[in-house]
Amino acid sequence: MAQQFELPKADELLAPFKALNELALSNAEKLVSMQSKNFEKYSKIALSSLQEAAQVSDLEQSQAYFTKQGEVSKKVAEDMAADMKEVAELGQAYAAEVQKLMSESVSKATEKAA
Repeated sequence: MAQQFELPKADELLAPFKALNELALSNAEKLVSMQSKNFEKYSKIALSSLQEAAQVSDLEQSQAYFTKQGEVSKKVAEDMAADMKEVAELGQAYAAEVQKLMSESVSKATEKAA
């Protein structure tokens, strides 16, 4: 007599894929939100700098403007480093969650096969 195998239900079979898709969507939403926030922040800095440059009318104002631009550049570099760190942390958290989901999925498949 042939051995019969129980087929998994579609929900059980697709659950790991659904969880992975939900995780990817959540991560994409966080990344888009972060990019939007940063776009606004850096756009404001650039526009403010252009407005200040347009107001320069003599040597003294020019010197003050360029001194301030050095400070602004330093602040922007620090902010960008922090933003890149945040993106890297988001990527690491995502990778850890994917690995966790895959491990759980493999364990469940192994248990069912046994």
